This record gives sequence, C-alpha cells and structure tokens, in this order.
Amino acid sequence: MGRAGLSPRSQAATFYASRVRARRTLLAAALVALAGCGSSAAKPHAIGTADAYLAIVTWELGGLGPIGTDASLPIVYIASEDGKTIDAGAQATVVKATVDEAKVRFTDVRDDATDTKVADAPVKDGGVLLIVEKIDGTKSSSLEVPIIVYRSKTDQQHTTLTLVSTDNGARVISASAQPSG
Repeated sequence: MGRAGLSPRSQAATFYASRVRARRTLLAAALVALAGCGSSAAKPHAIGTADAYLAIVTWELGGLGPIGTDASLPIVYIASEDGKTIDAGAQATVVKATVDEAKVRFTDVRDDATDTKVADAPVKDGGVLLIVEKIDGTKSSSLEVPIIVYRSKTDQQHTTLTLVSTDNGARVISASAQPSG
C-alpha cells in the first residue's frame, strides 16, 4: 500500500484522472479563447473615407475593361458634390493605391476637370469625372453613396453605389441608376 492507504494502481488511476481533467480544462479554455477571437474578427469594420473613395474608383475602372499594353492609363477626376475639399489623407491613399491602374486627380472645382471651351464640356484628356456626395463612412459597415459619372454635358449617369466593408477596405456590391435631375 502506498500513500494515504491507496494501492499503486489506485494512485496511478487518480493521477491519470487529474491529468485528463486538466487537459479538458485547458482545451475548453482554448476553445473559448478561439471562439472569442473568431467573433471579433468576424465583425465588419466601419468604412473609412479613403476606403470608400478607393472602392468607387475601383468600381469605375472595372467598367472600363483591361488596359492595353500601348494604352495610357485612364484618367479619373473626383470632386465632391458640395464642392468642398476631400480629405488630403484620403486623396493620398487613393492615388497611391491606384498609381498602376489610373491617373486619379482630385479637384474642388468641377470646371478644372472639364474643357469648358467646347460646347459639350467633355472631361479633359478623355477622362471621367466622378462627382461624389459627401461620404460619412466612419460609423457604418455598409454605405450608400450617390454619384454622377460625368463624361460630358450630354453623357452623365446618376448612380447610387452600395459599399460594404471588407477585410482590406471596402467594395461596391451594387450600382443603381437614378433619374437625373
């Protein structure tokens, strides 16, 4: 007989049972911790201003198709609908992220993007002007943004884009044409 009147076999069984309980406790704690990590990672983040503008530019570029090897990069002007300056940090982020895909230019004055000396006032350099309503993307993981895709006075599309947050920013999931006016 060993310790406390237990046989060696009983002592081994007790030792084994306590180790199994300890492992089960550790496993349960690990699962709870992983579940906690998974649920916080699954929560969508709020769409930031730069992410929203980048998603809008990416959406527009997607409609243009692939760029030919001899073709110059498409030109995309962006202006806010209210004429106010778009955050400089957001501008820098968008320009940097699209440098290999387009020449993105932000403007406070729409006329800076159009050739006002021509009757139809087309966008300069064969580009497109995206006139975007104010983006308040700091509170939501989805966002509806009305825009005007302007190519000339007679070629404008009023569209509402629906954006959702993604792991690395935001993307446009739908575009709904709106009556102009």
